[in-house]
Amino acid sequence: RGIQDMRKAMGLVPSDMVSLSVSTNKDGESLIEKFKDELFKVVGANSLLFGENEGTEIKVDGLVFKVKLEK
Repeated sequence: RGIQDMRKAMGLVPSDMVSLSVSTNKDGESLIEKFKDELFKVVGANSLLFGENEGTEIKVDGLVFKVKLEK
């Protein structure tokens, strides 16, 4: 949901593909890898990079993700 809000704030339309940059811990990375295909479909992403970024912080079930989108 948080990523969809970010897309909307950027003025993106559903057909716009984005690259995701995510900073999180190992548990967060494992969760993303587990659901990567579904995540890509839902948020319209075509690539994923794990690493430090200056993105928006999103909290999910005790995990913290810092996410940056690039068109």
